[in-house]
Amino acid sequence: MTTTIRNRWLAGGLCLLLALPAMSATPAASEPLTLEQIMADPDWFGNPPENPYWSDDGRSIYYERDREGVGRQRKDLYRVDLATGKAVLVEPLQRARADAPGERNRERTRKVYLMHGDVFVKDLKTGAVRQVTRTAEAESEPHFLADGRRIWFHRGQETVLVYDTESGVTYEPADLKLAKDPADKDEGYLPEQQARLFDVIRQKQDREKDERREDRSLQSNDPTRSPSPWYLGKEVKIENTSLSPSGDWLAVVTSPKREEPQTKMPVYVSESGNVETRDVRPKVGPEGMIPHSVILLDLRKHERHDVDTSVLPGIKDDPLKALREAAEARKAVKEGQKKDEKKDEDKPKEPKARPLEVLDLAWSDDGRQLALALRARDNKDRWIATWDTAGGGALTPRHRLTDAAWVNWDFNDFGWLRDNETLWLLSEESGYSQLYRLSTQTGELRRLTPDGKYEVSLPIRSWDGRHIYYTANQEHPGKYDLWRVDVASGKAEQLTRLGGGYTHAVLSPDETQIAFL
Repeated sequence: MTTTIRNRWLAGGLCLLLALPAMSATPAASEPLTLEQIMADPDWFGNPPENPYWSDDGRSIYYERDREGVGRQRKDLYRVDLATGKAVLVEPLQRARADAPGERNRERTRKVYLMHGDVFVKDLKTGAVRQVTRTAEAESEPHFLADGRRIWFHRGQETVLVYDTESGVTYEPADLKLAKDPADKDEGYLPEQQARLFDVIRQKQDREKDERREDRSLQSNDPTRSPSPWYLGKEVKIENTSLSPSGDWLAVVTSPKREEPQTKMPVYVSESGNVETRDVRPKVGPEGMIPHSVILLDLRKHERHDVDTSVLPGIKDDPLKALREAAEARKAVKEGQKKDEKKDEDKPKEPKARPLEVLDLAWSDDGRQLALALRARDNKDRWIATWDTAGGGALTPRHRLTDAAWVNWDFNDFGWLRDNETLWLLSEESGYSQLYRLSTQTGELRRLTPDGKYEVSLPIRSWDGRHIYYTANQEHPGKYDLWRVDVASGKAEQLTRLGGGYTHAVLSPDETQIAFL
């Protein structure tokens, strides 16, 4: 069985590789490679395929290539028939009718995907396609909710929309407003005196309060109305949002709103002939470390829960304390102070929690638990924690990865298994990135990949959650191959022997084949 599957996967990979056109002419071996040749257009060494994905019936593979002669600014789509190995160009006008990568519902009867920045839904039994949006603003990240009927997606950074495939209604599950709640009146002597002394002001305030109370009652009890707004304050901006599969909770990641001065970059070669300037990203460092905060919104009860990250182990540790103290001692000596001299301002202060970045959010399939990957802004710690919607609103730390030098930006993948109780995650706690499973019931952490000094990356969970596919250089540091591990038994098997490496592995719809570059 294993040999059959492996041969199928290699065949799928070869079909994609055989679809490559002949490379551009390269210098003969006797000709020296010049700096001018190296810095020329990258097409001189070939135009490789990118972003492969499977057709919905699993009989073809699509991939993109840079269009010749346009400076890699546009990409063409190709389709490879696996039976013949023949690749054909999908004309731009036909791309909307071609299959596209997307997400299937749990029953695997429908697929949601993006095309030209709009959302589409396809019935995989009949092949019928329905266009959900047609807007100038691009939509992103469409997902099915647990019922398989509703779809949610982002429009811009702040708007979350839900589309019901049965009713055809599109609605906002939560109206997020970056403003102060009108019900929170300014406090102070003068506003208080104005309301006390002037009947017209007091009557106006009472009337507005009654209208807000009536509007909120109607919005809560009338399903045809938009929901009551959530006022998050004008001091923050939204970094990310994630709707639970049940549709009852919305996780919102925020950061303090700052005025970020843009750096001016001169452009000397311009169409006008003048030196022009354009705004580029701010300089690194002056803004300081920007902390993230997480808010959980109960959409049924209209209750807000601010996640308390101070419970994370070591969050108030200062990993650079020794370096700071040494720098202060050198400064004191330089300024002529005695080392043992104490000042009032040098008294020990209550340690503060370090600023955090939210790397990613992952809901369990039943929508009850939210897993968060959190990283200290000083790059010394990474935590995996969970938040139970029925557990009273407390964050539960599950795993801590700490390194006095640096926690890698890579190897932070994680997610849930189908039992809604077990997490899988990558961790470098052994010195090498390895794959683990973590029970939220017992707290047990078990390594899934075989012992050894090698690197695991790019994990892919099978649809049923029984297997996880991953890349590993177990045989040799320079040889990366595809492996899979049985989550229950921990038995791992090597699926390819390429002698080099591969990228962008994609499972076929029935998960009997895999395409890769």
